Amino acid sequence: MVKRLVEVDREALEEAAAFLGTSGVQETVTAALAEIAALYLRVRAHEDELAERRGDHPVSENYQ
Repeated sequence: MVKRLVEVDREALEEAAAFLGTSGVQETVTAALAEIAALYLRVRAHEDELAERRGDHPVSENYQ
């Protein structure tokens, strides 16, 4: 684990905690980062599946 000093918008943190069901800054930030990474992978897999169905090949630079 890495320690970082960052400023976090209080309202955004509270909204994220409510959505994620977390409490505390560390738990909420960790859960939010994990959720966005998982969401990215789901979107990418969905885009790849759609491209495959169309016969396209996704361009890798779209994912960087």
